[in-house]
Amino acid sequence: MDREIHQQLNAKEDHFREIYHAVEHDEEHEGEDPFHALNESVLEIKRALVVVLATGGPHVEAVVELTDDGSISEATLYGYWGGSRSSRNVDPDSGLFRALEYYTEASNG
Repeated sequence: MDREIHQQLNAKEDHFREIYHAVEHDEEHEGEDPFHALNESVLEIKRALVVVLATGGPHVEAVVELTDDGSISEATLYGYWGGSRSSRNVDPDSGLFRALEYYTEASNG
């Protein structure tokens, strides 16, 4: 499974490298305008906010997915330490979720 994921990641990096090579050299990409290829290459654009809560051992951060109006659609808490990783959804009724709403509002100015 990891091999397939890494292959897909590499393929996406190569794809965008090729598009921007075409942009920089004023060339077509696969017979079309490279910006058309760029626009066709994305499935979805998500707005997110990353709130780092702890660093070192372990690193803890909350990733907040935002709706078009800037409100929270979901929040996930991640912990990393060495090669280990853990995550869980943040309960919308929790104090952490309320804090993330505060940070989200503050980041929007």
